[in-house]
Amino acid sequence: MPTRSKEPARQPWLKRLKAYVRELRELTSVYDGAPAAPTSNIKQQARPTAKAARPAPVPAKPRKASPAAAPTDQPEGALPIDAALRRRMKADVQRLLGEHRQPNAAQWKMIFSDAPATCVVAGAGAGKSASLVLRVVLLVEYLAVPLEQVSVVTFTRESRKDFIARLIETFALWGRTLSERQARDRVRTFHSRALGWAQAQPALAGLKAFEALGQGGAGDPDQPPFALALNNQQRDLLGQAYSALLQGDAHFAESIDTLRRQALQLERLGRDHPDVRTRATVMGLAAQRDSALTEQVRALWQAAGAWPLPGVEAATSALQLRGHAFHVHGWHAGAQAWVVLGVDPRESRDLRRAQGELPLAAEVAVKRTLFQAFCDQPVIWLGSYSEGQALAKRMAGDAGRGPGLEYRLVGEHRAQPLLELFYQVASFIESLGLDVADAIARAGLAEQGADAAFFQALARFWPACTARWRQASPPVMPYNHIFSHFISQGFDGIEDPAIDVFRHLLVDEFQDVSALLVAWLKAVLAERERRGLARGSLLCVGDDWQSIYGWRGSSPSFFLDFEQVFQASAHARVMLRDNYRCQQGVIDAAEWVVKATPSLKGKKARAVGERPVAPVQVLARDDASLLAKVQAHIEADETVLVLYRRAMDKPELEKLLKPVLERCKASGKPERLRLMTYHAAKGLEADAVCLMGDCTYQGGGQWRNAVYRLAGFGPAGAEQPYDAAQAEEAYRLAYVAITRARQHCYWFIEPGGQAVLAKASSRVAGSKGLFVDSRGLESSATGA
Repeated sequence: MPTRSKEPARQPWLKRLKAYVRELRELTSVYDGAPAAPTSNIKQQARPTAKAARPAPVPAKPRKASPAAAPTDQPEGALPIDAALRRRMKADVQRLLGEHRQPNAAQWKMIFSDAPATCVVAGAGAGKSASLVLRVVLLVEYLAVPLEQVSVVTFTRESRKDFIARLIETFALWGRTLSERQARDRVRTFHSRALGWAQAQPALAGLKAFEALGQGGAGDPDQPPFALALNNQQRDLLGQAYSALLQGDAHFAESIDTLRRQALQLERLGRDHPDVRTRATVMGLAAQRDSALTEQVRALWQAAGAWPLPGVEAATSALQLRGHAFHVHGWHAGAQAWVVLGVDPRESRDLRRAQGELPLAAEVAVKRTLFQAFCDQPVIWLGSYSEGQALAKRMAGDAGRGPGLEYRLVGEHRAQPLLELFYQVASFIESLGLDVADAIARAGLAEQGADAAFFQALARFWPACTARWRQASPPVMPYNHIFSHFISQGFDGIEDPAIDVFRHLLVDEFQDVSALLVAWLKAVLAERERRGLARGSLLCVGDDWQSIYGWRGSSPSFFLDFEQVFQASAHARVMLRDNYRCQQGVIDAAEWVVKATPSLKGKKARAVGERPVAPVQVLARDDASLLAKVQAHIEADETVLVLYRRAMDKPELEKLLKPVLERCKASGKPERLRLMTYHAAKGLEADAVCLMGDCTYQGGGQWRNAVYRLAGFGPAGAEQPYDAAQAEEAYRLAYVAITRARQHCYWFIEPGGQAVLAKASSRVAGSKGLFVDSRGLESSATGA
C-alpha cells in the first residue's frame, strides 16, 4: 500500500495566495466581525458516544427572533438573520457541540443563508448532514419558526434514519425534546407527502400507491419507492389489466401476438461485433460441415425425448447466409419462424462430430453467431431441452398473470418480463413530465422500427391499466400519477397547515430529482404563494458530480440551473469544498475522472486533516489479488467496501470472500466488509474500497433518446441526448465509487470489452500520478 509524502501536485504560490484570499472573504462574509470559531470536522463524530469524556452541556434556552427589522438593503422575503443572531448561535454551538463539531466557514454560510432560495454544492464527504441539522436549529430556535412548518426531504432510507437521529439528539442539546414521531414527521419523502394529501381527498379515500403494494415497508410510505423488481401483488394487478385489455381490444391483442413472435426470435448481433468479425472468417468452413452438425444435434434431442416439439414441423431445410447454406431443424407456424436446436448444457462438453476438431458446443456457438449476424429471416434458437418444453407455454401465455414472455428493447442490456417492462418504460417517460401515449405518438415510436409493436401495445395498455386501478376499491395510483394529479387538478381540499409544512423546505440530494418532481414542487410553492401564506425559504443541497440516476429519469440540470428553475427575489449559492472523508490522493483522482464532464465552475475539494496521500491503484481483475487486499485490511482492523457493477458478479464475489465474510460475522462486526453495487454504495464510506469493473456506457438507447429530445433534456446540441447524458453519467459514477474510500482505493478492471461511448478508466492515462496503473506490469509478470 504505497504512500507519498507530498500531494500529487502542490499549487504554485500565487494559486495558494488566491485560495487564502477566497477563504478570508468567506470568513468575513459569514462571521461579520465575530470571533472565528475553529474550523474543524463537523461531520466526524457527529454524535457523541457514551464514552465521550466531556461535561454535560447546559441546555440553551430557546430564543425568539429579534423584533428588529431586517436591514433595508435586504431583498424582499429574506430571512431576518442579523449579526447579533449569528454571534448568539455561534456561541451556543461552540458551547454545546465542542471543538470537534464546529462548522467551517462555508458551512456557516450555508446555515446562515438569508436568501429565499439557496443552492448548496456539497461534494463527497462535505459534512452536509450536520449542517442541515443546524439549519433546522436556526429556523426553530433562533427565528422562532414553528417546527411544523419545517420539512427536510431525503431520498434514501439510511440518510433519513441518520438525519432523524441527529435531529433528536441535537435539539436535546438546545433543551427541546423531540419524540421519534415528531422527528420522523419532519424528515419525509416527497412521495409520502403527496400520498397523504391525495388520501385526504374524498374521491381518493383509501388510495394506495402502486409502488408500496406488497412491500415489507408498506406501512411506512417514507421508504423510497425505487425498487427495480416488482412483487407478486404488483404483477397480479398488471396481469389483471392485461387480461381485460387482451379480451376487449383487438389492436392490443394483435400487437401482443407480434411481440410474442419477436421475443422468441434469435437476438441479432451487429456485423462489427468482435465475435462476428472473428467467426465470419471461418464461415465457408462452417457451412461445409453444417449438414453433419445439424443432424448430430437433432439426434441428441431425439434421444433425450425432446424432439419433435408440439407446434413445430420437424423438417431440415437450408437457408442462405451470405451465399452459404446453413440448416434449420424445423418451422413453427404459430411464431412464423424457423427453429434451430443447440447443444443442451447438460450434455458432455467433450462431444464432437466424427473427425471434428472442435467440441460440438463450440461448433454450434459459431453457427449461432453467424445466424445472429447474417440471417435475414425469423429464427427461434432453442439452447436447451427446457427451452423446447417452455416454447408452447410461451406461445400461449398466461392470461391471468400476463403474456409469459420476456422482451428486450433495442439498446437495453437485457430482456425483461413484458409487463414489468411496460411499467418501467411508462414510469421513465412520466418522470420526464410527459404523458405516455402522447409522447409515444409525438416521438413516432409506434410507427416504425424494431420496437414499434411494443410501443403500440404500451400506448394502449398504460392508460387502460391506470384507469382500471383508479376505479378500483380502494383506488390505486402510481406515484407519478399522484404528483400529476396535483399539478393538473390543483390543491383544493388540502388545508393550509398541510401545505405550510413546506414553508421552510430543505432538500438533500437535489441532483437526483426528476422533471415531474420539480414540476410538483413548483406547483406546491406557487399554491402557498396564491394562498398568501407566510413567506418561507428553499434550501437545496446536492452535487452535480454525484448525479447517477439518469436511467430512472433524474437529471442534474435542475441543480445546475437552480436560479432559473426556482424564481425568487434573491438567490444564494454556497460551495462546501472541505472533504472530511477522503485523503487528498483519492479526491484528486476522482475529480480527474469526473472533470471529463461539464460541471459547475470552481469545484475543487480539499482534504481536512493530516493523512498520508496515496494514489488510486488500478489493477487487472484478479481474484487472488482482491482476496489478499481484503484480508490485509480486515486484519488491520479496517473497514472494506467491495463494489461491483453487475448483479451477476455478486454470487461469485460472495463465494470468493466467504471466509472473510464469515470471520467478520463471527467477530460481531459484519459491517466491516460489505458487498454492494456502485449505486447502492452512495452515501457510504470505508477505509478501503475495491472497485470491481469499469464504468462504461455503450449507447444505443433509441427510444430513450427520442423521449429525452421531447422533454428537452440532455447536453445542448446533442444529436442523441440520452446517450450523451449517460456517457457523462459513467464518469460521475466512477467519481462516486472512488470517493467512498477514506484512505485506500483499488480499481480492478477487466481487459478489452466492446466499443463504448464512454469509459471512465480511459481517464487513467495522463493523470499525472493520480493513478498507479499496474495492469501492464501484472500481465508481464504473469507472462514471464
